[in-house]
Amino acid sequence: MRPFALTLFLGLAPFLHAQDGVLVLRAFEAAPPGEAVAADALGVRVRNAQGDSVVVGWDRVLRLPDTLAEAGEPYEQYALDAWRARTRIERGDLVLAEPLLESLSARYRPLRGPTGLVIAEGLLRARLARNANESGIEAWLAWLDANVVRQPRTSFANAQWARQAGLPPVLDVQTELCPTLPPMWLATASLQLLLDLPSIEGEREKVSAMRAYYQAAARHELGQSVASLPEPPRERSSELVRDIVAARVLGESDRSSARARLEAALKQPNSPWMTAWLRAAIGRSLVVEQDPEMRLRGVAELLRVHVLHRGDAPKLADIALAEAASVLDQLGHSSAAVGLAQELARLDPRSAVLSWPGVARLLDGPAGGVALPQTTPETVGGPT
Repeated sequence: MRPFALTLFLGLAPFLHAQDGVLVLRAFEAAPPGEAVAADALGVRVRNAQGDSVVVGWDRVLRLPDTLAEAGEPYEQYALDAWRARTRIERGDLVLAEPLLESLSARYRPLRGPTGLVIAEGLLRARLARNANESGIEAWLAWLDANVVRQPRTSFANAQWARQAGLPPVLDVQTELCPTLPPMWLATASLQLLLDLPSIEGEREKVSAMRAYYQAAARHELGQSVASLPEPPRERSSELVRDIVAARVLGESDRSSARARLEAALKQPNSPWMTAWLRAAIGRSLVVEQDPEMRLRGVAELLRVHVLHRGDAPKLADIALAEAASVLDQLGHSSAAVGLAQELARLDPRSAVLSWPGVARLLDGPAGGVALPQTTPETVGGPT
């Protein structure tokens, strides 16, 4: 009778030795059917008998067939580091994963293919976990640029790797938006970082448009004028983000038109996070108008975000409540404003929005009287 170890070795031998046209993946994952025909920065291309191709990310590759050994040699370290980073993310070790992801992102720009999707989304998850909102937007834009197949009759293997690993979603696949990063903030100096977001070589039109909209939103909160916004690509999420920003930052007529489109969108079926975005955007648009009645309507809409969507979008609800308090104070309703600021402090004594001057002065005044814990400053806005 053969020893168990020898029997196991003989059973695994076919998987441990890659022959011509055979691709061996990690964790005994089955390779896509077909022949491995190319290896480059995107990953390993496997073509089936019908001529369709699947690109396998380097984070999945254990060994290449002999025919691709030379082509794959420059990516050996890439494959190892990408695998290490992904598995750390999957087991929840974001702190250990982030430095490796940062290094991979810097070395292999622009991020492309299924490997790029893993790196960009992993980096987004790590940055959101520590409330690094501006750099989170950079990672989201990198993912957005990687999330497209640029070759005909080609698909990416494991494009939904995080869902397959059982991780909670941080991206909405249908809209390609990050629900925790709406283009809505309160004014802080850290928003200046958004103005320095780099472009991506050969980037998608949607990426260019989204960067422009998010930067315009930041400019407005920093007190800079925004004369116009670029036209969006002809798809719903780009048009929606443009309207969210336009309703806040452009001239009165353009704000009114964008707000009307947002109100129409609010009447359509939406996911809870999208409904929160729309309500917050409408409210934040109304409160920048001159008419006191319109501003009070805006406050009411912001309070709806706080009341109806705190479970869906807690940090966006904080922003909405903070701005509602500030506007009420400006309109002379000081007692109500202080009450909202105090409620915000009770809900989350460590909320980043409490350091925003519009709220801080209400809490520091004679009617405020709320002692807050010492906290490390965080970005005000973005995540929900």
